[in-house]
Amino acid sequence: MLKDKPIDRSGERQLETVNYYEKWELLPKPARSDSGYRLYSESDIGKVSEIVQSLFHK
Repeated sequence: MLKDKPIDRSGERQLETVNYYEKWELLPKPARSDSGYRLYSESDIGKVSEIVQSLFHK
């Protein structure tokens, strides 16, 4: 399980991208921890990989 808190600048850009995918309902809304962080499952990570491949590997 991954939390949505970025650890570096590149992580911030990746988080913005994932949030964009959620906004456009390409990804389901993830579960949240008690403190409000988004929790991404391995399935969510796989879905991001599928989206990226479909966008950039045509």
